[in-house]
Amino acid sequence: MNIESFLWLSLGIILLVALGISIKKRSFEPLTGEIYLIAFFGVHLFEVRLGDKTAKFFQKLPFYILFWPFNRISFIYEWVQEMTYSDYLKKKKKAEDMGSEDYSVSLLWRPKLKTEDLDPDGSPKDKSTMVLVSRRERMFSLRSLESITIAVQFETKDTFRGYRLYTLFLTVESLRKITSKARRWQEASTKKFGGEFMAWAKGVSYTEFQETTISKLSKELGRSQSESFIDEINEDIRTEFGYFIKSAESGHIYLNPESQDMLESQEKKKKAQDEKDAADINAQTVQVNADAEALRIKTVEKAVTEVIDERTRIAVQAFKELTGQQVELLQAKYGQDGIGKLTGTYIEASGAESNGVDVKELIKDILAFKIAKKSEGGTA
Repeated sequence: MNIESFLWLSLGIILLVALGISIKKRSFEPLTGEIYLIAFFGVHLFEVRLGDKTAKFFQKLPFYILFWPFNRISFIYEWVQEMTYSDYLKKKKKAEDMGSEDYSVSLLWRPKLKTEDLDPDGSPKDKSTMVLVSRRERMFSLRSLESITIAVQFETKDTFRGYRLYTLFLTVESLRKITSKARRWQEASTKKFGGEFMAWAKGVSYTEFQETTISKLSKELGRSQSESFIDEINEDIRTEFGYFIKSAESGHIYLNPESQDMLESQEKKKKAQDEKDAADINAQTVQVNADAEALRIKTVEKAVTEVIDERTRIAVQAFKELTGQQVELLQAKYGQDGIGKLTGTYIEASGAESNGVDVKELIKDILAFKIAKKSEGGTA
């Protein structure tokens, strides 16, 4: 083999290797439920929709071999994410190593920490501390039902400021429109959603802000009670951008440091007032119980007095009736003059003359609650 032939062979091998690398880099196996866009010289050809029963056969192949000038269309995807500070540092290091706009991460929010809980560089000593991170990454596909978490800034009428997370669930109808209409395709929905939300927040208190559900908010911002403002957003984006918001879900609230201080101050005041109210209620309860006990004692004493009066009345009446019977017996036995000569008060209470009744014992029984009252309800 001469030198010229060797050079041509080497060049051919190099070209084949380069072509192989290019094909491997551009080729891919689609995932079920994901939507990809194939282009030729940058011109959109067709979408790949593996698992979509309505797609044509060439749109749902298990493998695609792509070589120049065929390629997949990419686009920028932006979202916010809750993560630990250690995970944020890892992603930040990756972004620095890549040095590309296609992958970036930035710290959006972190909790207010005491000086002793911070490292010299100002970062949390506890790397498991949860933070809010803004992310940006180049993507090649979207799911047919996609979700985007956004952080919307707010300021309430009582000057609470911070971020409120919302997750928008999107139904993707045309990836072709998404990638061709705007570089930042998400802004078509997120900007209007965030703008309406910020305007609403300025007119409510922080308490109202916390308690308002996404369903109630959507109706309040809509043109009418039957049409939500999400429907209004969809009118603007569905035809032009190829997707629409199917639903939305509210997430956590992240207050700015100064708002955290204000909230803590209000909570301390509220706690102190709650404790005072509880003490007042307890004191009132004690007084009510004391009054009730005094009334109960007074009522019992009155009832006992009434019972004693009743017993005395019964005893006196019985004494009169029985002694009257004894007087009649004595008159019959001794005569009127004989009775008059008797000294003191003597009552004979034995034998048949007294009908078998001992007057003294009877009176003692009455006074000792041993006889029944005339009225119903037990013993006196």
